Amino acid sequence: MRIKLLAGILAFAFIGPTAQSAGSSCPPDDSGLKLPDGFCAIVFADSLGHARHLTVGPNGVVYVNTWSGEYYGTGVTRPDGFLVALKDNGSGKGTVIQRFGETPATGGKGGTGIALYKGALFAEINDRIVRYTLSPGEIVPRSKPEVVVSGLPLDGDHPMHSFAIDADGLLYVDVASASNSCQVKNRTLMSPGLKPCTELLTRGGVWRYDANKLNQKFSPAERYATGIRNAEGIAVDGSGRGVYTTQHGRDQLAENWPALYKPQQGATMPAEVLVKLEKGADFGWPECYFDPFQQKLVLAPEYGGDGGKKIGVCANKTPAAATFPAHWGPNALLIYNGTQFPQRYRHGAFIAFHGSWNRSPFPQGGYNIVYQTLNQGTAEARCEIFADGFAGAEKSPEKASHRPSGLAMSSEGDLYVSDDVAGRIYKITYRGNADANRSTSFVPCPSASAGAGTIAASGSTAAAASEDLPIAKGATSEMVALGNRVYHGQVGGATCIGCHGTEGKGTPLGPNLVDGDWLWGNGSLDAITKTIVEGVSKPKQYRNAMPPLGGAQLTHEQVAAVAAYIWGASHRNATDVISQATLPGEIHIPGANVFPESITSTADGTIFIGGVGTRSVFRVNPKESTAQPWVTLESDPRQGVFGVLADERSNTLWACIAPLSDTPNRSEPATLTAIALRTGKIKAHFALPTSAPFCNDIAVGADGSVYVTDTNNMEILRLDARASRLVVWAGGGAFGPKGGVLDGIVVLQNRVVVNALTTNKLFAVPINADGSSGTVTELKLNRAIHEPDGMRPFGSHALLMVESGGAGALSKVDINGNSGTVVTLKEGYPEGPVAVAVVGNTAYVLEGQLEVMFGHSEPKPTPKPFRATSVPVGSP
Repeated sequence: MRIKLLAGILAFAFIGPTAQSAGSSCPPDDSGLKLPDGFCAIVFADSLGHARHLTVGPNGVVYVNTWSGEYYGTGVTRPDGFLVALKDNGSGKGTVIQRFGETPATGGKGGTGIALYKGALFAEINDRIVRYTLSPGEIVPRSKPEVVVSGLPLDGDHPMHSFAIDADGLLYVDVASASNSCQVKNRTLMSPGLKPCTELLTRGGVWRYDANKLNQKFSPAERYATGIRNAEGIAVDGSGRGVYTTQHGRDQLAENWPALYKPQQGATMPAEVLVKLEKGADFGWPECYFDPFQQKLVLAPEYGGDGGKKIGVCANKTPAAATFPAHWGPNALLIYNGTQFPQRYRHGAFIAFHGSWNRSPFPQGGYNIVYQTLNQGTAEARCEIFADGFAGAEKSPEKASHRPSGLAMSSEGDLYVSDDVAGRIYKITYRGNADANRSTSFVPCPSASAGAGTIAASGSTAAAASEDLPIAKGATSEMVALGNRVYHGQVGGATCIGCHGTEGKGTPLGPNLVDGDWLWGNGSLDAITKTIVEGVSKPKQYRNAMPPLGGAQLTHEQVAAVAAYIWGASHRNATDVISQATLPGEIHIPGANVFPESITSTADGTIFIGGVGTRSVFRVNPKESTAQPWVTLESDPRQGVFGVLADERSNTLWACIAPLSDTPNRSEPATLTAIALRTGKIKAHFALPTSAPFCNDIAVGADGSVYVTDTNNMEILRLDARASRLVVWAGGGAFGPKGGVLDGIVVLQNRVVVNALTTNKLFAVPINADGSSGTVTELKLNRAIHEPDGMRPFGSHALLMVESGGAGALSKVDINGNSGTVVTLKEGYPEGPVAVAVVGNTAYVLEGQLEVMFGHSEPKPTPKPFRATSVPVGSP
């Protein structure tokens, strides 16, 4: 929102942002990571797509393999090559970015594995591993790739093929299992294991080929080691010949075998393991799993196991070198052979844990990097959490901002980490004492058996309120409440939230249940019930099947209840409840002195409008076209209501109250006010802590924290979800000098985006894992913007924004990394657009006529009727 400055540009002294660093020579830390003393981290590159594994050449070029969006359930892929080359041009960042290789148009779906050997780049693409010749002085190959191995299996639960090449040119390839535990019916309640497990002929192990030979074909004959469910982390040690892998342990012990395992045991078993490969070794899958409490392999229930007592054939399987907590998801492994890091990190294993989904309904784990000391092929006791903070506010598949997926080391000993959520690449360096053997910030790993008897249901996965959900015909409110508890794992033993998320908004493992876009059936109560009962054996877009009843022992009553809950949750969305045909084309705001400044909406189509002149908030009920006075917030004629924002999660309408003058010597305060969204009762006031403040606009983050633009001081203020006062969060001159009018604000994923009206700029500020602000970056736009004003999020990577300059416009800004593409949706708002709100697939643009109120012409012109007009904007 905007108000014309009456006093001109104020005096200003620039204060640069404070570098957050682990050591005296660290560059400014924009990563949000938590590291041991002496280590530094930066974001080397961002927004590359689903970045999987990576490797670094001797010339410092970083090569990344990215995977298709279809695997992640998004259905979105980049049109260009899946392989990415990144080079630092001297800025410390990978600003030179070139893509190459297969594209979606040529049938490519990307891959995971990537490595350099004898000056050539090897990469997984679809069902093959190919080799690119690299010419001196060039960072991307000119020639076409040559096929090294083809015909690798792509079906089932684990279609990825990570690999490593040893000093002799032996190519070790992960060919992971197609199923969870080789059951007759995959992931199904009490389904026995196949005897023999014929899947082991072509899956569930490591295959070995010759990296120097072309056109090799996948076959059972090249199997090198077996009994590894998914060896996604694979690396060669310092000798050049010792090969280690990690294993993703099996899922659903408790869900598929509830008579043998309690839910807590399913969350804490089996351990993830690190193994050393030997020819012919059998590590036990699917017949065995590693019990972290007994510290040994035990017989799986599919093969006659009794919950952990029987050992059977597992006595003859190859033991693990190290173990880690269950379901952390070890996606990458690196044996550190550099000299930059302290001595105690050399020749040990760094493991990137992608993070769990199947500890539900208990807290998820992983989402970090662990360091494990190795000693002549065996593990010492010392293990530490080396890097954490990737996920952000919550460690869960649907809410994690980033998930570590790949590891690589440069010739200088720098550690690179890839993230397959947002395509971020981190660079970790050491700036402390290279001879240090101890760290005061050493954080030991939890034992693989941690949590037994103490693990408690996570607050983030606790059942959400259900009393306000719509009730399907034939259902009752009591059914919806029970279904809420079933969905969140509190009764029945189902783990719905593991695949579909705590709020039903979907994860890479399962679809969104609340957006009204149904993959199976028509979304009716009967169709939802049918899908739950029958399961989904062959998913359309997601890699994991859903077993009947979700793999649990749900009763008929529980099935009916969870179906009613899902129906209600899906019909709470505005796009379901609201028929776009019933929305008014124009909203009228009666009164001669309203001068509206901000507009916001809730999911059911209720609209709220803040008025500067009347110092009140108006409300527009769903499907109606006339606003009605709702709450008067300020009687002082020197004050007005500026930004308003509806936050349904906290049942709060946030409102900015600010003076009608922004002169530097004024004494009027500015406050952020919390109002009960349904009743209009004022809940709290929060004073702005700055000198001569101006509360302008508001946004709310994923963790409930509130962000406010202080226009006069060119700063962002933050009210932590657990705090009772606003604090300065970002600014210090980073958005420009006073007078730039810091204005509109939104939160997109893990960043706050703001605009400055008079300088026509957009800025992005990362939200670090601890809630602090990262480095402020000006977004590079494809065209100039003209007096940007109110903004609202539009999907996860875009926003809608009004431009009040010229004739006025509504624009969409698609944000990719630190760049933005501005598209004009509608031009021509002669009464001055000040704000925008979205209801379903329709945007409402508010015209404020602020020139009439704050202009200098005399006599003052009579204001025209105040209004907000609709613009079709489609889906994000």
